[in-house]
Order: sequence, then C-alpha cells, then structure tokens
Amino acid sequence: MPAITNFQSLLTDILLLIFMCAHIRSLAHSILDRNKTGLLIILWKLVSELEMKQILRCCSLFLCYWNNELYE
Repeated sequence: MPAITNFQSLLTDILLLIFMCAHIRSLAHSILDRNKTGLLIILWKLVSELEMKQILRCCSLFLCYWNNELYE
C-alpha cells in the first residue's frame, strides 16, 4: 500500500527521512548547510532545531516498535 494512503507508512517514511538527514548532517555538515533551498531548507531547519539526543531517542523507540511488529 502506498505510504500516502497508509498513515503508519507515511509516518515511518517521515521519521526515516529525519533520521537520514540527521545522520548526513553529523557526517558532512556542509552538505545541508550549503544547499538551503527547496526541500533541503525544511530538512535543515528540522534537524538543526532538534537535538541529536532527541533524534536518537526517537530512532530507538521507532526501531523497538518496528521490531515488535515484525515478530507479531
């Protein structure tokens, strides 16, 4: 089912996008800082306003929840 019609899939995609941007920013800070136009400005602001600890907590909770769903 497409992610747009399924809320849980849409939420999963959004969270994974945030985690990916946070990871890219931690590895290569200049990639997101250099391109501040379009969609990248939204992702840059999202990641820069959140602390890495909050992102790691959300990632851990998400992975635990996702792991439990796989085995049910």
